[in-house]
Amino acid sequence: VQAEVALSILQNTVSSVIIRVPEGYNVLDIRGSGIEDWREVQAKGFSEIEILFEYPKKGQFSLALTAEKLLPDSSLAVDFEGFAVRNSVREKGFLGIELKSTSEVTMGDIKGLDRLDVSELPPGLINRSQKPLLFGLKYLRHPYSLVMDIAKHEELPVIGTVVDSASGVTLFTEDGKLVHRIVYSVRN
Repeated sequence: VQAEVALSILQNTVSSVIIRVPEGYNVLDIRGSGIEDWREVQAKGFSEIEILFEYPKKGQFSLALTAEKLLPDSSLAVDFEGFAVRNSVREKGFLGIELKSTSEVTMGDIKGLDRLDVSELPPGLINRSQKPLLFGLKYLRHPYSLVMDIAKHEELPVIGTVVDSASGVTLFTEDGKLVHRIVYSVRN
């Protein structure tokens, strides 16, 4: 999981932020300007990450969080409840689902999330993915939950090229000739 948390601190300054971690997920790294340190703490049966700042923050601030959940079986249902900032007044966010392995994913139970076409996701989220996003979702507040059924498949050698977009124009000239122009956006 790669998450970007964008904070708007309006009336006070804050010297730390606490983020709730979904059950079964391990936080690997947190990056952002002015982060002094971060540590995992247990609170009421779930994990939280306390992020300490080098100096009190006010205004706009963002941090990048990387986490993982190990999948022991070749086929299972995986749940995700998102990272929630404790004591936030308003929140909204987007989820993009991408596969980086030879797996197949189908959407299961969804609560508190709205499905979107992938093209409706913010450009920053779409551009972060190395492979095409399969599903797009949006939320307006916690709690929300998403269950995905994941089936791992044996890896087969194939050419790893993706065409993100293609557009074509054909010109008919007065003397009966055709002129074609096709533009592909290709990723390896």
